[in-house]
Amino acid sequence: MIYAISDLHISHANIIRFCNRPFGDVHSMNKHITESWNKVVKPEDEVYMMGDFSFKINRNVVRRVVGALNGKKFFIKGNHDRTDILNNLLNAKLIEWWKYNHEFSYEYKNKKYEFILSHYPIYPIKDNVICLFGHIHEKILSDSINGMFNVCIDNIGYEPISIETIIESYERNKK
Repeated sequence: MIYAISDLHISHANIIRFCNRPFGDVHSMNKHITESWNKVVKPEDEVYMMGDFSFKINRNVVRRVVGALNGKKFFIKGNHDRTDILNNLLNAKLIEWWKYNHEFSYEYKNKKYEFILSHYPIYPIKDNVICLFGHIHEKILSDSINGMFNVCIDNIGYEPISIETIIESYERNKK
C-alpha cells in the first residue's frame, strides 16, 4: 500500500498552539504520531512525506523518530527540512530518497492516475492528475474535484492516508 502525509513538525512545540493540535506537549504529540503511523503502515508499505517532518531539532532526534516509523519512506523537501538532515537520513538508509518534487503513476480499478508530489499546492491541469501537498497546515484548500489534496497531518487525522482513499475521494467528488 502507498500512503501520503505532510507537516508532522516533530518536536515543534509551537505547532501545537499554531495549528490547535490536541496535545499537551511535544512528547505526547510525537508519541501519538509515531503510534498512529505504525498502526496504519506496515513495514513493506511506502509512505510519501510531503515535507516539514521536523522543525529545528538535531539530526539524532530526527534519525530516532524516522527509524521508529514503519514503511519505506520517501521525502519531499519542505521549507523547514534541512538538506543536511535529509542527506543524513539518506546516508543512514532511513529514507529511500529525498527530492523537491516527484511524479508517479498509479493504477487503481483499471484506471491510471498521475500523482504530483510537492510541499506546496500545485493546481493540476488535466483529468486524473492528483497533486498531494502540505505546507498550509489546517487551511484545507483541498479541491478533490480538481485533484488537489492537502495531506497535512492536521487535515487527515494524524495518520498517513492511503493513495486509494485519495483516489476514491477524487472520483466521488468529480461527478
